[in-house]
Amino acid sequence: MMVDIDELLSHIDLNADDQMLAVRAALDALLVREQSGVVLADEVGCGKTYEALGITALLWRHFRGTREPIQRVLVVAEQALMSKWAREITSTDGEEGFQRYVSTADWKGFRDMLRNVEEIRRPGDGKGIGVVPRNRMYVVKPLLLTESKTHDASSVMRWLGQTVWDVVIVDEAHHFTGLHTKHSRVFFPKQTVESRRDGLFARFTLALTATPFQLEIKEMVNLLRIVGACEEDLDQIEDGLARYERMLGRFHNKRTFLPTDAGRREIVECLNNLRLRDASGGQRPGTPGLQALLRRYLIRNVKDQHHRGYALTEKRNGGYVARAFNKLDDMRPVVQESPLIPLEGEDTWVYLHLRDVLVDAQQAANKGEEARSFVAGDLRQCLSSYEQLEASRVLNKERLPRAVETRAALERLRSTGHVHPKIAALRSVVGGILDRQIERVRSKPGATLSKILVFNTLMYTAGALKAALEEVVADRVKPFVEEQVRAAGWAKPSAAQAAVRRALDEERRVTHDELRKEFGRDALDRTRVLLDASADEVPGDKMDLVDAMFRRASRHCAQPLFLLHLARSMKPSRGARPTDADVRAFVRTQVGDELRGKLAKIVRIFEDTEQGEDDPVEQARREWRYIDDLYAAHDYVARFDGKQASENRDARRENFNRPYAPLVLLVSRVGEEGIDLQAHTRYVLHYDVEWNPAKMEQREGRVDRKGRKTESEGPVEVHFFLLKDTYEERIFHTVMQRDAWFQVLIGSKRKALLKGPAEEDEEGAADVNVVEERGRMTPEEREKVMIDLRPFAPSRRSQKPTPRTLGRPR
Repeated sequence: MMVDIDELLSHIDLNADDQMLAVRAALDALLVREQSGVVLADEVGCGKTYEALGITALLWRHFRGTREPIQRVLVVAEQALMSKWAREITSTDGEEGFQRYVSTADWKGFRDMLRNVEEIRRPGDGKGIGVVPRNRMYVVKPLLLTESKTHDASSVMRWLGQTVWDVVIVDEAHHFTGLHTKHSRVFFPKQTVESRRDGLFARFTLALTATPFQLEIKEMVNLLRIVGACEEDLDQIEDGLARYERMLGRFHNKRTFLPTDAGRREIVECLNNLRLRDASGGQRPGTPGLQALLRRYLIRNVKDQHHRGYALTEKRNGGYVARAFNKLDDMRPVVQESPLIPLEGEDTWVYLHLRDVLVDAQQAANKGEEARSFVAGDLRQCLSSYEQLEASRVLNKERLPRAVETRAALERLRSTGHVHPKIAALRSVVGGILDRQIERVRSKPGATLSKILVFNTLMYTAGALKAALEEVVADRVKPFVEEQVRAAGWAKPSAAQAAVRRALDEERRVTHDELRKEFGRDALDRTRVLLDASADEVPGDKMDLVDAMFRRASRHCAQPLFLLHLARSMKPSRGARPTDADVRAFVRTQVGDELRGKLAKIVRIFEDTEQGEDDPVEQARREWRYIDDLYAAHDYVARFDGKQASENRDARRENFNRPYAPLVLLVSRVGEEGIDLQAHTRYVLHYDVEWNPAKMEQREGRVDRKGRKTESEGPVEVHFFLLKDTYEERIFHTVMQRDAWFQVLIGSKRKALLKGPAEEDEEGAADVNVVEERGRMTPEEREKVMIDLRPFAPSRRSQKPTPRTLGRPR
């Protein structure tokens, strides 16, 4: 079969040139070069989800009508991301979801597949399948595909794992590459390289990851092994990466020499040769350059410019200020000179005393009296919060006298209301952000409060942060809401709430009338089974879908930030109170119309169950859960971590992306990847720092991505919180050093990396005649060493592939 890539691409348009280039490059690899998979490694926020679905759609089209049609598609995604995938695939709402790109009549067969999506979250999901279905998509949690007791107990799980799929899409694929992890068993059942042939298999595998390099070369190679890279290529890539990494290390040792130094220049030329000419460094004649080898399997779009500004939090003159820095600079002199967040008084005593306790724990472990303490972990708990430290294992060892003294000191601090220095700094920074935001909104019609994302990894600290920040946010937002409500003409917020309730009651009556007119008087009563999918407690037997959801919406619309949005949309008339008609018009556009449309869609879907079909029930319940999330009511500050059920996290995420509560979201590792949090967010606060720069990049990528409505305000502001002269400085230096090489190796931050040491964003801001700075690469050096994996249009448009051999390799 001839493959005309251009003709195939003409049937879909993702409305983004970079995404279409990625799709083209993937199709060239899969259909022309006959590879079995590719890695879509675009930077965070470039649209890998739609690229993967676009590639799948065009594969379906290419093989339509042949003996090898695309009929079974599996998406492997973490539980927190499953609902997002299902919504992107199934949504038919105008500007949302992938189906808008395949809306014409000639895509009907593929749209039928998109409608048949089933989420497999638990072993019992999907019971009754019996045989391998066709024209269906599944979204499954990774660990359900691994060999385990759960797996063995479920025929559905065995079927999912043993099927030879037409297309498998692996989200956040870097989680599957470390052979010591449970996730790796999806593709490497025995956690060995050789067992890949027995793992999850597909004709085509699309691995999605914004951070393909996780500091371990073997993990990068395993990522390529997942998508079926040939062993010869893998050997050359592994050897080339090792040589490249060693040479980058040599450059780091030479970084204090001037760029004119002969040794430094020699290293740069060696890196350039490894990258472009010979990845083996002359040891294997005929070996391509490392960049060419990686480009066979890796496709990576990068942003022209990252809209981020970085700052350290410093305590000066009794207050906290932000000190801007360039992330690619040598940070050691900056941190050494900075006061950061100092440990003072009792805080210093606790930190130093904990170090003594850890020495005691180590000595006790050596004598076999106690379990050994993990020093780094215990130090980080102390530097995070005293609530976290109190819960640590080392302080609960009764046989350690100094542990008892430390616990007593913590109790003393708590009794006096003492605040941990990092929490005090966070409170101050968040308060300052809100003060500036309130002034901006007050002076700018149509503006809304930008939101704040706080990353923290420790559970007890998350509780302490929520308690500390709730007070800070409420102290500022509550009086501002009251001010704006009075300015709109109401005497107090309760009067505005009463007007909203009246408007909602009218919208509820209209919705009842319209749905009963369209579907019949009994339709809403017959669909009460869907209430089981709601987190709402529904009293009585007569409440139908409309009553239940408008009851939910009434709590959502009573929150202060909804009232703020309402008040600022009203046009005050000489102090007169807004009319009920004005309020209803606002409520209709914000709530009523959307609810009516979604409830009608649910009833329409559920009506199909009268034909005896099972799938529409799950589809209707999925829509119901989405509405349930959309109209949840939250505090000013919310947690997004493992302490909440996934549906509660979904509700927090949905509302964080709307102009209502929560205003501050405290995110743990479960929210560092895959989810969109950018809509109204401008601030990313790293309360603690990860060792791995890839994880830091994932965090910041939750906000620095397409769809950020705060771009007109300026770049994303990223703040770091470090305690002076503590273990945190070491972590920060390590991650900053690793980040520079991480970006060079995967070709990110091209514009920032290529910028000269004297260049600034504003013309004339720096002296262009300044002597070359030591410790940083020059633009010429970076141009030579940066690996470029960006897709480009192939020179040959049509080729005839050789026949494909199907089936699991043996």
